[in-house]
Amino acid sequence: MGRGRTEIKRIENPIQRQSTFYKRRDGLFKKARELSVLCDADLLLLLFSSSGKLYQYHSPSVARFMKVDEGQQYTLPDLGLLEHNLETAIGKVRVEMDRKIGAQIHKLETMIARVQMLRGMEADGSASSTPGLDLRLGTYSSVDTLLGSSPWFSAHF
Repeated sequence: MGRGRTEIKRIENPIQRQSTFYKRRDGLFKKARELSVLCDADLLLLLFSSSGKLYQYHSPSVARFMKVDEGQQYTLPDLGLLEHNLETAIGKVRVEMDRKIGAQIHKLETMIARVQMLRGMEADGSASSTPGLDLRLGTYSSVDTLLGSSPWFSAHF
C-alpha cells in the first residue's frame, strides 16, 4: 500500500526544507541523467537553492554549448542560441542584484531615519529622560559623538 499524497506547499521549518531540497535535488538529477541516457537527449539542468547556490547537471554533449572557444566554428543558429541564453541569464542576475540592492537601500534608509529620530530626541532634550536610550548608545555622550566616529555618517550628514 502506498503513502498518501503530500500537499505541495512551502515547508516552514528551514531544516526540513533544506533536507527536502537536497533529497529532491538528487532525485531530479537522477531523472535528468536517465532521460539523457535513455532518449539520447542533450540536457542541461540548472538549479538554484534558496541560498543562491548553483547546482547543475548536463549531458556530455551539452558542454560544447556552454563555452565559446576562439578556434571553434559556430553556426549562426548556435551563436543565436548562445546569445539568447546569455541574455536570459544576465537578466536573471540583474533582477536578483536589484532585489538585493533594494533590500540594502531599505535597511540603510531605516538606519538613517533612526539616527535622525535620535538626533531630534537629543535636540529636544528628551534623550536623557528616555530610559534605555543610554544603553543603545553605549558610552557616547551624544548622538553626534557616536556618529562622528563613523566616516560614512560624517560624510553624509
